Amino acid sequence: SFYIPGIVGKTFVKGADGKPRAIESADRYNYADTSIIYQPLEKYNLFGAANYELIDSGFSTVTFVSEASFTHRVNKTRLAPVGTFWSMPVPETNPGNTFGEKVFAQRRLTESEGRTSEFSITEYLITTGFEGEFSNGWYWDTSYSFNSRRRTEEIGGRIHQERANTLVDPKLCSADAACPGVWDPFQKDSLTNDMRDWIIVPMSSTSKAEDTQLQFNIAGETSFELPAGTIAWATGYEHLTTHYTSLPDGAAGLGAIYGVAPDGTDGGYTTESFYAEINVPILADLPFAERLDFTAAARRTDVSLIDDAEVTTKFAIEWRPYSDLLVRANLSEGFRTPGVSTLFAPRANSAETYTDPCIKYGSNPDASAELKA
Repeated sequence: SFYIPGIVGKTFVKGADGKPRAIESADRYNYADTSIIYQPLEKYNLFGAANYELIDSGFSTVTFVSEASFTHRVNKTRLAPVGTFWSMPVPETNPGNTFGEKVFAQRRLTESEGRTSEFSITEYLITTGFEGEFSNGWYWDTSYSFNSRRRTEEIGGRIHQERANTLVDPKLCSADAACPGVWDPFQKDSLTNDMRDWIIVPMSSTSKAEDTQLQFNIAGETSFELPAGTIAWATGYEHLTTHYTSLPDGAAGLGAIYGVAPDGTDGGYTTESFYAEINVPILADLPFAERLDFTAAARRTDVSLIDDAEVTTKFAIEWRPYSDLLVRANLSEGFRTPGVSTLFAPRANSAETYTDPCIKYGSNPDASAELKA
């Protein structure tokens, strides 16, 4: 569709007589002709795990443990052709402009094959560590994990905004030796192959996220025994690093491709956590108290992006009046570190729509006097 400044809300198409006419249902674009309903998907997964007992007696047993996983996924999409929805200015010198003044075009490039995307995601996770049991019955484990996720997007059918503006302007086109000729956007199927190859450009973007985790845990029971049982405890330490990088296409990074955010980003942070937990058996094997336990826990989390460390706590009671009934109650606090993509992912363009209530208010019988004023 097209519009001329000063005629609010009046979009039109060019009729056979060269004059503007109202848009009809037949002028609307049929998205189903080019969109893929069932998107092709290929996915491969590999997983492996191993353990080996190194020491089976003495001060502590020691077992080596390791896990690894690999995932590769490729899926493809195809959407309707791109359009000149930035309101491409078509000067009155364009051979198809018979309206005597500049017209702004919002035209879908039906001569192209649509917008295509191929998403390729490769991810792998490797965890290795040791675990064991001390001679006094305390359990321990330590491990290191590395996770990498890479996403590549190959995109076709996007439009170079500056070249499209040049293509419809005879003056700009004559000044650019690469311009294949002036395009008449008012005519159907008027975009030649040479024109299409010049303004429709492929692009690619890559994002990569990496995480590492180092942790140590130990748990056991105290030698102090209550009438209802022994007190159990656990404590541990965790160190996390996470990093995210986004690399946009070169032309997109210059802001030349319509509808694609130009920003690339890079960032990361580290997290250190300590925790401790204790479980105290209060009652056991009594009438209406087959079991009553109390649990208390605390965690201190220090994120490099946040000035102060966060301490969260948990208090819980678990009561079993008899074997077929269990009642739980807890009071706990939570703290979630923002995801790395939430913090560092680049901006994304959206296509939100809205209706200005001040336009055509006279046809709305419910419009208030304040709105009409």
